[in-house]
Amino acid sequence: MSCFFDAVFTRLTPEWKAKVGGRAAELPRFFADSNRETPEVLCNGVALTAKQRVENAAHVGEMRGHNVCTGYLTSFFEPYFYLCCALFDVDIRFNYCGAVASFSGAVGTGRPVWTFGANAGHIS
Repeated sequence: MSCFFDAVFTRLTPEWKAKVGGRAAELPRFFADSNRETPEVLCNGVALTAKQRVENAAHVGEMRGHNVCTGYLTSFFEPYFYLCCALFDVDIRFNYCGAVASFSGAVGTGRPVWTFGANAGHIS
């Protein structure tokens, strides 16, 4: 199932959809090409450690050739959410079975907010 990448893709503007490659299946490659550490992004008000930032970037890079049809296990502290905040200048609210992770840029307010909900088998 490609629900994670579909959920991210549906939130992109038409311009970003074109830059990504026009379909959700292109997101792993796009993210790998745009990959970087995200020290400016906080989760629930807390910055990642240097080691966590390196691990997040490594994870995104390793997923370059991921076939989205094979599914993706989303983490509560999802590395792609950090990168989305940085690349697309958005904040993210992720509700996983009632627990909420709020990803936000360290500076500025008034950014668009992407809201995701998930259970043990699906994200939308």
